[in-house]
Amino acid sequence: IDGSSTNIVLTTAGETARLTFTATAGQNLGLGLSSLTLAPATSTYATVYVYKPDGVYLTYVPCYVSNTGCSLNLANLPATGTYSVVVTPLSGGTGSFTATLSSDVAATLTAGAAYSLNLSRVGQNGRLTFGGTAGTSTGIEIAGFVTAPAGKTAAVTIYKPDGTSLASTSASTSVSGGFVNLVNLPTTGTYTVFIDPADVATA
Repeated sequence: IDGSSTNIVLTTAGETARLTFTATAGQNLGLGLSSLTLAPATSTYATVYVYKPDGVYLTYVPCYVSNTGCSLNLANLPATGTYSVVVTPLSGGTGSFTATLSSDVAATLTAGAAYSLNLSRVGQNGRLTFGGTAGTSTGIEIAGFVTAPAGKTAAVTIYKPDGTSLASTSASTSVSGGFVNLVNLPTTGTYTVFIDPADVATA
């Protein structure tokens, strides 16, 4: 977690990659697979499976060559221990990719003060919190939004203190960001702004 990226090469048809990492219950992580190449041409994607320390399936995502990779959000991990990531190319394909595992960038927002967020690792997310009072209104502006590669977007979701979704939008480089208007907050407590760049973009 937050260390060097790992380069994987699959040279034998039908071969899979199995990567492991140790995490603590409650951690929020982002897994990015970049520079994905597969052969033959019919092997258009690889499926990425994540298993909990007890071996039980947790989540998965298809990872497309056309996007040069993918990202997977591992929020509020359920247990402490060693997790497994299994990458299986379609149709027994061979190829290579780079895996990067990162902690979410966490910070506290203050009304009227800008915070500069830098998501510099593939698959990394932003998790920003602010205190809200029931019945008040708040605006969240995302400005100066740029991505690498250029022209990508980021999903922005605001979660209520109980962890359920309140509102969402998409940040776009075409308008240098986005805006969410939160009218009449439903409860008093700590709200979370989750920023998730698309595909293998950094932002």
